[in-house]
Amino acid sequence: MRSADFLSLISERRARILRQASLFSLTALAIVVLAGAALAAPETRATGDDYRVQPGDTLEIHLWNEGDKGHDFVVDPLGNISYPMAGILSVKGMTVREITQRLTAELGKHLKAPRVSVNVKALAPQTLLAAGAAKRVYVLGAVAKPGAYELAPGVRVVDAVALAGGLAPNAAASRATLSGEERGKLPLDLEKLLAGGDITHNIPLNPGDVLFVPAQDPESTSVTVIVIGQVQRPGTHRLPLGARLSDAMSASGGAGERADLKRAKLTRAELTVTIDLDAVFRKGDLSGDLALQQGDIILVPERARQEVCLLGEFQKPGSYEFDEGATILDAIALGGGCTPDADLEGAILKRAGKEIPIDLNAILKQGKLDGLQALENGDVLVVPAGIRVYALGAVGKPGPLTIRRDAKLIDVLFQAGGPDARARLDRAGVVRIANEQAQVIPLDIKDATQNGGPDRDFRFAAGDILYIPTKPQAYTWRGILGTATSVASALWLLGAIDRR
Repeated sequence: MRSADFLSLISERRARILRQASLFSLTALAIVVLAGAALAAPETRATGDDYRVQPGDTLEIHLWNEGDKGHDFVVDPLGNISYPMAGILSVKGMTVREITQRLTAELGKHLKAPRVSVNVKALAPQTLLAAGAAKRVYVLGAVAKPGAYELAPGVRVVDAVALAGGLAPNAAASRATLSGEERGKLPLDLEKLLAGGDITHNIPLNPGDVLFVPAQDPESTSVTVIVIGQVQRPGTHRLPLGARLSDAMSASGGAGERADLKRAKLTRAELTVTIDLDAVFRKGDLSGDLALQQGDIILVPERARQEVCLLGEFQKPGSYEFDEGATILDAIALGGGCTPDADLEGAILKRAGKEIPIDLNAILKQGKLDGLQALENGDVLVVPAGIRVYALGAVGKPGPLTIRRDAKLIDVLFQAGGPDARARLDRAGVVRIANEQAQVIPLDIKDATQNGGPDRDFRFAAGDILYIPTKPQAYTWRGILGTATSVASALWLLGAIDRR
């Protein structure tokens, strides 16, 4: 079956359901149009308090203690009914009051103060036929108020349905029958009469006629579907006719923790289609919330496990599972963020044997998300450690800096906030401690930045101190060595300088 055929089948099924639903909504309208004055005929219930139950009668019994909604019991030919916990009871010739007392006594052996109610829902056909001389008609089965009604002149089938309160929701209207001594048993299609307006089925009634409307087979009022996979309560579920995929998911307790709602499967007959339940539930796209049919199988697969490995300068390095659509930012959040020593500009994304440079500084600090990478299963994100240097003197942000290992002079100046207005750019220098000895490396920052001088490519080592003197302070090696070296030595002795 092609997808087009499948969708056509769904449309036909939905149309049939709507036609069936419209039958019951049209019942009242049809009754008003066709019934006329006969609707005013007085109603007489089929039984009174003194009526004695006979074989074939239908009893409706409620056990209120158990929250019972009521069940029907047909008296068998021997005059017995079988009720749970009470066993087989002979009720032939008993009144409703006597049956209630008998049931209460039997159930009292198992329940504390049982509350029981009994009523005669329908009389046996032979009982009704025997009462025909009383000029009554009987409407039984799937109607709102089954019972006996006085026959007024000119009463027809539609009037009898009106007197009985209309059809019940589960009525099999097309399979009704009309029985009587004179006419025998006639098939009657109330669906054509009430929904289609076919008055050939609106037959005049005779005394003692019995109009019987059978209930639909449970299979025709509900659908049984199977929901398996990543749901809270997988299994078989019976749902009302017209139920949809969302109803089946609700009956199964909803999606499981690892459910892949975007790739749910619906199998019907020999065709399986993919349904995006994520769009149904999260985006409100009801086009995918298909009506269910008998025997449908719904599979909610498990979401494929997707992992990213975080290495290097993360607060919590390790392997983490991520959801579809996650990005580099989500990976950083999973790792608790980067450490202060992270070389954000030197991050590497390893994927399928390739190394992709990632500028996390641009993403995290500058908010540039244009090239933000979506994660793929098996990705490895490496954030290397930078090196710790210090900027002192006439800079915008004096203090420790974490820089890339390949950072140059211009990079360090940028991170330090740049030189301020008092800076002597041609008299700067770097203090480097090697073998526990401090040495000064002079730098001409002015020449490097304005003319591209050789110091532009100066490479820093861990623990270096960039010192820029201020104007009008005169530059002397002794001055730099006296200021910067003393600071460097103090930091080194205190362990503040990273000697990596």
